[in-house]
Amino acid sequence: MVHYTWKPPPLREVFETAFGLPKSFGALDLDQQLGTMKDKANTYFGAPDTSQFKDGNKQDALIRLFMLRSQIQEIFSSTSKGNVALSLLRNTTLKQ
Repeated sequence: MVHYTWKPPPLREVFETAFGLPKSFGALDLDQQLGTMKDKANTYFGAPDTSQFKDGNKQDALIRLFMLRSQIQEIFSSTSKGNVALSLLRNTTLKQ
């Protein structure tokens, strides 16, 4: 019998993914990272501070946004331009 365990991602990764920040975001100055995170939190959730995530509804919204963006990233990373073109060509019918 195989047991699968799910390891939740680090909290920082949850916020970075949910806010649509690039992988290179961690290379920025810490003050700049903090400012960006606060701006994004304010934009998406209406307040810049992390205390808002004590509210279960805000936690759920953050998780949904994280899951959505994670799935979108997964789709785009697994689909090459060639595969997209080939898929489009396969679904095209030629008129004779």
